[in-house]
Amino acid sequence: MRKYLIAVFFFLWNSFAKGQNLSVLNNLDEKYQKCLDAENKMLLCSQQYYLRIDSLLNVVYRNYRVTLTDKQKQNLKSEQLKWLSYRDNYFKKVENELKSERAGRDAQMIAIDDKAQFVRERVIYFINKLNH
Repeated sequence: MRKYLIAVFFFLWNSFAKGQNLSVLNNLDEKYQKCLDAENKMLLCSQQYYLRIDSLLNVVYRNYRVTLTDKQKQNLKSEQLKWLSYRDNYFKKVENELKSERAGRDAQMIAIDDKAQFVRERVIYFINKLNH
């Protein structure tokens, strides 16, 4: 009976965490869009969104990681290190394109948004993992 209750608890916790994470993501997206729609300090909007989406990635990663066995955690760490390398290369590419254009604030905002969307995809990846 105790094992059953523990299993039910973890199932409910994972469902709650997944739902909560998705709700937070949707809330961040809505706030970001409203900030951009205001057309005031759009660069700041994208900077804040990036910081928030990056923080959410850390949360969903931890939420997912606690559901894994030790072996699965090792595999996840390896997978995450590969993704971080891929992310770093992508971010360098974005920065190099920005430098070559001698870009203004609008281009900086777009570059930060590109980075945020890249991280957002990883957030969704972990939210979906939590769902299964």
